[in-house]
Amino acid sequence: MGRREDKARMTRSKILTVADRMIGEHGYEDVSVDELVAACGIAKGTFYNYFESKEALIQALSQAHFADVTGKVEDYATRPPVQAVEEYLLAYMGVIVDARIGLARQWVRYIATASGSHGKWDQDRRDLSRLLDLMVKAGTLGSGLSVEGMSSFIMTQMYGIVLTWTIAESMVNPLEAVRGFSRNQLPEVMRPYLTGSGGFSTVARTSSEKTKVKQ
Repeated sequence: MGRREDKARMTRSKILTVADRMIGEHGYEDVSVDELVAACGIAKGTFYNYFESKEALIQALSQAHFADVTGKVEDYATRPPVQAVEEYLLAYMGVIVDARIGLARQWVRYIATASGSHGKWDQDRRDLSRLLDLMVKAGTLGSGLSVEGMSSFIMTQMYGIVLTWTIAESMVNPLEAVRGFSRNQLPEVMRPYLTGSGGFSTVARTSSEKTKVKQ
């Protein structure tokens, strides 16, 4: 049983690795399941044992790319709320920037055109909601916060930054745009929900040089 499970993990990992490379080289739209299984040296039925569709594969690839970020949510949640969200967003955007603008353009195209692509949006909101939920439970954010509403608002800003970067690469620095959002909008949006233990003197260090908030 152990060897069988190891083989299954290796097969799934191989599919993800090969798919990541092929999509990076050719784009999501130009990689078919038939081409992918041929490159992996597996049967088409084997692919569907692991992924019910190409969209499910893309979702799994996204989760793999962001695993380092989402895996640190509990750690981020120990920080003051505005700082926690800013650091999470910078790490999130860092993954996209590191993948380079070509993949970002493919990502935008996939989100806009692929059936079932709302799963990526839903996953991004859920991941951020988990961070907000942890801070509500810790008492650094008030229980009156609409976690779903806040996560939707924030991720809308992130998607907008990615989109504008792909349209005007020379004019937009995604990480600086995240810092600008975190400095200029995020504190005011989160202000009504900050409790005494997560008060406003704890605004993210990366933006404190331009925004000084008194206790």
